[in-house]
Amino acid sequence: MSDQENDVKTTKGKKGCLPFFIVAVLLFTAIGFFMDDEAPQNPTSTPTQKAWYSGGSLHQASALSWQDADYADKLATSADFIATLWNGKRFNPTVHNKIQSVDDIKPFAKELVVFLDKATEKNPDAEQNKKVYTNQKVSDMAVMGMMMMGWTKK
Repeated sequence: MSDQENDVKTTKGKKGCLPFFIVAVLLFTAIGFFMDDEAPQNPTSTPTQKAWYSGGSLHQASALSWQDADYADKLATSADFIATLWNGKRFNPTVHNKIQSVDDIKPFAKELVVFLDKATEKNPDAEQNKKVYTNQKVSDMAVMGMMMMGWTKK
């Protein structure tokens, strides 16, 4: 019997740990992929605390939805808009260079929330408010606001 045949006989019928190892590697890789490496490490935070920049849901929303959203959602959505433009290198060099971490986005996100809140201020007449803001997209208003504030490249 050759060495190759002997190797096949000795491993045949035995369950190795290779499949388990492959599954474990894939699992750890997937977990690492979905974790945010730039997330600030806060030793006082608990696992149930949500980071200020997570949970934004207003990216495709109308201005009407923005009017009724809570501040945390507005802040997280604004952070996402800013991160998208930063990643796309759409900011002017002054603004772009001020953002070196996720925490550097926060002051800009706060300022963008203020801008969008003013731009979507509720009209006391509910019918008129609906007419004005139903077709206004928050994403369009956010980009326009960042342009008006001079953050973007010309």
